[in-house]
Amino acid sequence: MISTENIKKSFGQVDVLKGINISIDKGELVSIVGASGAGKTTLLQILGTLLNPDEGKVIINSTDVFKLKNKAIAKFRNQELGFVFQFHQLLPEFNAFENAILPAMLGKVNPKEYKHRAHELFDFLNISHRLTHKPNELSGGEQQRVAVARALINQPSVLFADEPTGNLDSNNTQELFDLLLKLKIELNQTVVLVTHNENLAEKSDRILRMKDGLIVS
Repeated sequence: MISTENIKKSFGQVDVLKGINISIDKGELVSIVGASGAGKTTLLQILGTLLNPDEGKVIINSTDVFKLKNKAIAKFRNQELGFVFQFHQLLPEFNAFENAILPAMLGKVNPKEYKHRAHELFDFLNISHRLTHKPNELSGGEQQRVAVARALINQPSVLFADEPTGNLDSNNTQELFDLLLKLKIELNQTVVLVTHNENLAEKSDRILRMKDGLIVS
């Protein structure tokens, strides 16, 4: 599903990633943990094609992603990858349903298909009663579920989550992690999660522990 070969990344004189080699299987829920500055988010951004490595390869579904041209990599990202961030990044002028379908609209998916898919996701995520609500009318947990729906609207091969519980209280944190587990178990969704929460990470299939730009365990 995902493999990397000797990923390196520097910013100025700072070597952030010093040679990352990992392999993640289809349907795995993998947590990346480590202290601040270990390189977790940089690695996630490279895996998600949001940032180019200085050296190395990222292969997703047999595609060497950084050999793709700009338009092709953007299309690959839209179709194959989903993202959930700490701050939900919902557009305030759009309601929950409209926010969720945006990636499908940009990807020129058949409107009938993506609207049906959105209704299915809202049911699956238990927020179907919030379809027409604007982000400021939703709780933090509800906003994050809308963000998950948006990330899944194009049925991506991989869901990347960067500290998705960092802005949630303990109850919503547990609910969101339970949701990620549900996605893995019921939909065989591959999930790559960056988190500081060791309790949540321990419930993953596997933990990749980072220190000083390297995977140490």
